[in-house]
Amino acid sequence: MARKFSYLAIVFACCLLVKSSLYPSLPKAGRPLILYSNQIQVDLKRVMITAIQSAKRSIFLQIYGLTDPDLISLLQKKKEEGLEVKIFFDPSGSGQSLPSFAQPVNCKGLMHKKILVIDEEKSFVGTANLTPSSLHFHSNLVLGIYSPLLARYLSHSVGSKGLFSLQETNIETYHLPDPQGIALSRLCQCLDGAEKEIHLAIFTLTHPRIVDALIRAVKRGVEVKVASDFYAGKGASYGALERLREGGASVTLSRGPELLHHKWALIDQNLFIVGSANWTRAAFEKNQDILCILTHLPPSDCKKVNRLWKTLLKESRP
Repeated sequence: MARKFSYLAIVFACCLLVKSSLYPSLPKAGRPLILYSNQIQVDLKRVMITAIQSAKRSIFLQIYGLTDPDLISLLQKKKEEGLEVKIFFDPSGSGQSLPSFAQPVNCKGLMHKKILVIDEEKSFVGTANLTPSSLHFHSNLVLGIYSPLLARYLSHSVGSKGLFSLQETNIETYHLPDPQGIALSRLCQCLDGAEKEIHLAIFTLTHPRIVDALIRAVKRGVEVKVASDFYAGKGASYGALERLREGGASVTLSRGPELLHHKWALIDQNLFIVGSANWTRAAFEKNQDILCILTHLPPSDCKKVNRLWKTLLKESRP
């Protein structure tokens, strides 16, 4: 009987996993915040498809890379159904076969944002481009948020900084580039406020002010652990990561060949920093990017981030 019960429990768990993969939950009023990552068995492409299919009135998309044919076809279909569909993309990161209404963005650096807004209610912000490799192969994280105020702010790009409340969580958003350095100063302030630990998962880290803040944290007794991409760690980020190692931080690199494309930090199991921005001068000074800072991250979402962090460490090398 016990063996039969265990077997049924396993089957039930597998069924739930399959269901959640085929029909991922979207953020809503009762559950306004959801973290998605392909490293914790979430199909990011299915999340994007489900989100776009759910649209009834409007779709707003700012994206560096848009090449996935299924998503392009679905966006075109929604436009033909009469929805207001706006697409802004970077010509260097996207393919040629985009809908005629998609608008290329030319700027000083890259149009590097990854923002999807549905019906000016639900927003999806994170590190994943809408390309087959980014959604399936590389390591990424997307934050789903139900907040009409935030959605309208993102889809109309009003102001460089936004402040929003989401139940007990406060969300700060910063549009980059940031010539006045407000976002960078706030990021360093968060690192300087760390008391116990900083877990940082980052594709590219080169900004000297951020490295200095991380080293200051180590010196005052904060546990600083950094998981970085192997290729960036041996290339653009090499100098910064060596400084961190010498300063006492723990640094690991992904094993590849997939990219560790994350750009987030969890501070003291409470404050979560995420966005499309790498922690580089280009991101803060030239690129069009977004940085989000969440204070009082719900315990359930902290557990997800910790689960993701453990997975990153298992898949990394010193």
